[in-house]
Amino acid sequence: MTFVPWNNMILIFLNCLTINKQTLWNIYFHKLAASLNGSNSRMIYTMQRVRETDKLSDQRGLDYNHGT
Repeated sequence: MTFVPWNNMILIFLNCLTINKQTLWNIYFHKLAASLNGSNSRMIYTMQRVRETDKLSDQRGLDYNHGT
């Protein structure tokens, strides 16, 4: 995925605030998805869900993403 400069500036700005990384990613993905059309935003939402599922997999030692 390619990031355009204004997205990087938003990420840098948000990094200066005291919020955890998961909140940062949620804000970023939701804003990016809102700026795209339906099919692309669905793909990005799926990527976000995969990230969250990966965290569950690491915690529980299971591969929830297998077959998705």
